[in-house]
Amino acid sequence: MEWSSEVLTLLSPELLIAEVKELLRRMGFKEYEEVSNRKEWGVDIIAIREDPLVGSEKIMLKIHDKGMAQARDVNVFGEALREYKADRGILISVRGFTKDARLLVAREYKGRIILWDSGKLISLFKNYGIEVPKDVEIKYEEMKKKREEKKEILKTVELDAPLLLEFSPEKLIKDITSHISKKYPIENIEVEHLALKLRVGYIVFWSTNGTKDRGLVLSKEDIIVKGSENEQWKTPITRAALDSKAVIRVTEKEIEVPVTSNEAIILFKEKASKELGIFENEIKIADKKKVYLPVEARLKIRTGENSGEIQINLLDGTIDVNIPPLPLDTLIEKAKKIVKERTLEEAEEISVKERPGRVKIVGRTKRFTFEVTLNPYTGEIISTETSLTDDALQEILETRYPTGEIFSIERTNKKAIADILLDDKIVIAEVDLTNGQLEEKATLIHPKKAYKVGKEVVEGNFPLSNLKMESFSILEHKYIEVVLKEGDGKAKVKVDGKSGDVLDFFIEISKTKAEEITKQKFPDLKVESIEERESEYIIHGEIGNHKVKVKVSKDGKIIEEVDRVLKEEIIRELATKSIQELDPEAKIKTVQLEDNWIVTFSGPSKVGRIVLHRSDGNIIEKEVRYTEIEIEKIYYDRLKNLYGEEELKTEWLTHHKDKGIVTLKVLGKEKVYYAKIDVKTGKIISEDTAPIKGFMAKIKQIQLEGKYK
Repeated sequence: MEWSSEVLTLLSPELLIAEVKELLRRMGFKEYEEVSNRKEWGVDIIAIREDPLVGSEKIMLKIHDKGMAQARDVNVFGEALREYKADRGILISVRGFTKDARLLVAREYKGRIILWDSGKLISLFKNYGIEVPKDVEIKYEEMKKKREEKKEILKTVELDAPLLLEFSPEKLIKDITSHISKKYPIENIEVEHLALKLRVGYIVFWSTNGTKDRGLVLSKEDIIVKGSENEQWKTPITRAALDSKAVIRVTEKEIEVPVTSNEAIILFKEKASKELGIFENEIKIADKKKVYLPVEARLKIRTGENSGEIQINLLDGTIDVNIPPLPLDTLIEKAKKIVKERTLEEAEEISVKERPGRVKIVGRTKRFTFEVTLNPYTGEIISTETSLTDDALQEILETRYPTGEIFSIERTNKKAIADILLDDKIVIAEVDLTNGQLEEKATLIHPKKAYKVGKEVVEGNFPLSNLKMESFSILEHKYIEVVLKEGDGKAKVKVDGKSGDVLDFFIEISKTKAEEITKQKFPDLKVESIEERESEYIIHGEIGNHKVKVKVSKDGKIIEEVDRVLKEEIIRELATKSIQELDPEAKIKTVQLEDNWIVTFSGPSKVGRIVLHRSDGNIIEKEVRYTEIEIEKIYYDRLKNLYGEEELKTEWLTHHKDKGIVTLKVLGKEKVYYAKIDVKTGKIISEDTAPIKGFMAKIKQIQLEGKYK
């Protein structure tokens, strides 16, 4: 059988997932795994593919199984891709995608989300030789057979008059299905019986005083005189007046005759006379035509394993549905049968959880737990999960490998993968949790061999020896990680379980070993302390007049000096010699190590700071300035020498530290002296004088005060 859109719709979500996984295998995906919980993850399959251009690529696949996928479904899938950091995603919808969904992908997820509809799936399945599953073929043939039987249910019936309103059993069934699906968890129905009630009516062709029209008689109470003016009936009257005999497809027809042919004329003339305000004799009847009005349809339907009855008023569209849910005992028996087919064991414990639109039947057999979810109205299987208990899984593994040690078991929703340590190897065994079948997936080297390989690599390249295996672990069911240890440190080595090649390693020497290999490189080093960091040791110590820091990588391969600084006492000696050349009485105030040594000092005549190189003690920078007392003394000496002043008095002195100057006013015997002096050089930048007494002297002093103060 060939794939088609109709065949795809027959695949349950579980079966479609299985077919897609097989497709991924044939497409060359490196890994593909069904997630354990669809609702929690928001996706169905996680796959890894090796791309020659971008390398390893993580792809997530989601199967949308409820009608057409909409824009909201695309956004939900996009959030899942972001949350789990997938490179790309494939959204699969057998029933297709809405226009909004496709536009959203093109606008916001282009290249990140790929859409697969039924056409794409059919093409891929055909290209990679994936055949339609046998049970789906059987289901399709049964559906075709039922469809043909359904056609035979509806018989072709020829009436002796036209229909006043159109009747299509196909449209009727479609409308009923849509109505039911909104109220019940039912998507498809099969009609077993369709009874149609028809009411006999008459179109009356009449005229009076040059006026012509068509009337309609449906019952004694329901009479239309001017059909051309009646919005509801004018089109049906016109069409029926031109039509001949109707052909309908039903199982059974019922004819309702509210009035006879003769009564129709009498009733019409009576109604027309009153409505038109004329005598009955003035109304001329040219002709009359019998018609049938579809008024009611009654259906007996089957949906899955259930049946029901539906009644629809064809005049106002009212639908009355009577589909009771299947008895709970019937659903329980079906669940038991499903479990027996899957596990070959009888259900021993059962409990039922009823939810809107579904019944969940939970229980256990001797070795399995199970959960069967059924549609209470159709009996259809929504989901089936059977899973080996932990004890049963353990028993299967122990029976198969009686001398082995079960190192670890990883359970997912459908299978368990166990790492089993044997005398000469490690076996990776996969157990199908739905039926208990075991399959050996791979064999890995024994941890002793991994230890030997790791020991050779580490001891041959790093400063460690006499390593012993402390422990081992099996990673991803593919790699063996051994932990090696001895007094000088430890190592962790990751080995490919199949080839025995070393893939990665982590080395960490001890503090004692770090000190030992550092002293080999720096024999004069006196170790004071060892600081441990994430990936290195920092060794603090002394070499001669210097404090040093040495960085040692934890693998012992890098040993390098990262800092060398003169001791503080040596710096003090060098600094004292330098500052006493500036001011013999100057003293050191502070010594501080920043990028270099910074020494501040103070003396009677000078203050400041000098910067010495951290490791060689050379002077890099000097900042020296005269004290205010020294500045005053320098200026006094100048006035005495120039002007012969003997008695001087400083009225004010201001130190402008931001500008590096001192301004002052000094009173002499007959003059006032103003000066601006550089505190670094002691040189006079500017100076002025003014007489002490006299009116003009006061004015000049005011001017100079503004200039200097």
